[in-house]
Amino acid sequence: MNTILLLGSNGLLGNDIRKKAEGRFNIIAPSSSECDLLKPGIAAEFIERISPDIIINSAAITNVDDAELHKEKAMQINAYAVREIAKAAKEKNILFVHISTDYVFNGTSDRPYSEKDPRNAANFYGYTKVIAEEFIQEATEDMLIFRVAWLIGKRRKTLFDMIREFDGEHLKIIDDQWGDPTFSFWAAEIILESIEKRIPRGIYNLTSSANITRFEFARKLKEKFGLKFELSAIGSTALKRPALRPRATSLINQKLSVALKRKLPSWEEQLDLFLQG
Repeated sequence: MNTILLLGSNGLLGNDIRKKAEGRFNIIAPSSSECDLLKPGIAAEFIERISPDIIINSAAITNVDDAELHKEKAMQINAYAVREIAKAAKEKNILFVHISTDYVFNGTSDRPYSEKDPRNAANFYGYTKVIAEEFIQEATEDMLIFRVAWLIGKRRKTLFDMIREFDGEHLKIIDDQWGDPTFSFWAAEIILESIEKRIPRGIYNLTSSANITRFEFARKLKEKFGLKFELSAIGSTALKRPALRPRATSLINQKLSVALKRKLPSWEEQLDLFLQG
């Protein structure tokens, strides 16, 4: 049984990866205090000591506004630590699986993005993830980078929970940002399946490829669950957040579908499976 070193196991996606990997892999999932990515050299020392077969890195500063306000911390965890891990993985012939984001794109395209499109982030969080991808590609060829987006799961509350649990009369949701709602339990399974099937190394878009707005997402949830509040659309500028959000970052998942030799489910199909679990 191969050993996976899983970094970021307390996060939304990392927690689901850990649960789904049990019984399939030997999982080592250190806490952030045991393997503190803010401290240069710690990750490489941990890898040297554990000597895993596979490293999955889902650790990151993912709060976009926090990254904008605390740039040095975001850069260390999201980029410099990733470079250190990638180099250590290369030295010990370890497969490096890294979780990236749709925010490596600035959202100005008039069509969904493929893996071949040039990276150009709209905010500092996205910039750190662009740099991380570049560091990995420079360090090792034995890697898989999965770009996820708009994750929904049980580890913490997301927009999905806010909509379902809203008990007021009138909910306002932004209607000028397009993306791909994607359930973390499904993304976790796809990542593990990709490792087991030994898909070609490289970058993959791992989303539902829905290309819908937050408002449309809320409208569909309102209909599905019979929610009683009134729903109206607002522009994203009304939220006055520190970091700019890209307008449209839907990702094409065809490359991954071909690699796995099957059609990937829509977000509505993922939702049905999520509710069954």
